[in-house]
Amino acid sequence: MEADSFLLYYIKRRIESGDAGLQWSEAPYCGEEDDGTVPCGWLAVEQAALNFESDNRDQIEHELNQLAKGVRGRSVINFSGFKNVVDTYFKLLQSRLKQNAENLCVPLLALIAFTGMFSRRLAEMDANEHILREQNRRDFRHEIYLLSIYGPVMFRSKLDTLTTSDNSYSWDRFCSDSHKLLEHISFCKKRAEASAALLSTSSRVGVVVLCGLAAAAAAYFLIVRRYAEAI
Repeated sequence: MEADSFLLYYIKRRIESGDAGLQWSEAPYCGEEDDGTVPCGWLAVEQAALNFESDNRDQIEHELNQLAKGVRGRSVINFSGFKNVVDTYFKLLQSRLKQNAENLCVPLLALIAFTGMFSRRLAEMDANEHILREQNRRDFRHEIYLLSIYGPVMFRSKLDTLTTSDNSYSWDRFCSDSHKLLEHISFCKKRAEASAALLSTSSRVGVVVLCGLAAAAAAYFLIVRRYAEAI
């Protein structure tokens, strides 16, 4: 399924992004062509997930700190635990968002962002010699491998649920909604920047809030107003 390949692609991209030199050398085929190109639509989904992560970083970090630290030097990552976290916040996001089809992409983007950031955290821990000495019972590379299984399984499960409730929803529809979301946010940002140039510093804040771009402080998986209001 294309969604599975995308999740693997996103995990790999998230781990290897930046200049830290991190690698996911064990990664399976992630859907990239020999020249590095990927199916159209993937880049929009990737950017939308990164935007979600950026806007809700503090809240995601809170969840990761609980899951990634382990207990007595041992990993606590298992499918049941991962599923419980995803199920809980997926339902909260759905209940907070407006009840229309355009917002169905947001909980899925949250799942992608969470899985990618979790994998990146484990790769960073694996590269930290101090952590490796303290938690020498753990195999962080294996934990990344587990996430590369759990993430796609949960994504398919949630996508199938949405497809059942709305027969028009699918992976292609999800990609399309993610692209529309990015376009609207870009438009909103440009409008805010143009208006801000004519206003005082105190007034700028009001413009940004009205435009829905001040939701970076919104709780992860609880409000995400920027995404709920952007569509």
